[in-house]
Amino acid sequence: MRLNLAGSRLARLLSRAAALALLLAVLAGAAQLLVAPVWAHIEGLRGRIEQERLMLGRLAALSSGQAELSNLDTSLKAARSARYFLDGDSDAIRLANLQSLLTALAAKAGVQLRSTRNVPARERNDLRLIGIQLQLGATLPQLQALLVDIEAQVPDLYVEALHVTPAASALGPRAENAGALEVRLEVAGATPKPKA
Repeated sequence: MRLNLAGSRLARLLSRAAALALLLAVLAGAAQLLVAPVWAHIEGLRGRIEQERLMLGRLAALSSGQAELSNLDTSLKAARSARYFLDGDSDAIRLANLQSLLTALAAKAGVQLRSTRNVPARERNDLRLIGIQLQLGATLPQLQALLVDIEAQVPDLYVEALHVTPAASALGPRAENAGALEVRLEVAGATPKPKA
């Protein structure tokens, strides 16, 4: 009877162990079917969060670049307001303003202005130079006064070329022409480079 009792206990233990193993297998299968998709979804969300963090970093860098661009634009406006550049919305207006200024300076110095013409624009570093060529007659003190006035202007004006010849050689020796000079003068002012 003892053997029978031990056998029936063993059979119950085995059946309970088999039931427990079956329960664990069912739970593992259910976990595989239910938990695995949820886990995969969570991993997908983590990946998306990481991508969005990278995108946020790029957007922040772009935003700071935009701020730098805004600072450059502010600097350009400040430079204009500080009068580093010729006034005017277009080259034609800037050249007209420059020509008026040079005509007034020539009259102030007592220089005889014969002609003016526009000089083609040139680019140097980050500046664009536009200018006027003047043909004039003057004495040396008048020319000196004109050059000093040009150099003292705000915005800065630049004497790009200066050709001086005695006027007496072209007109012959006359007492009234003594000390008279024929002058060709190129004066330029700066403008910002056009935005590409």
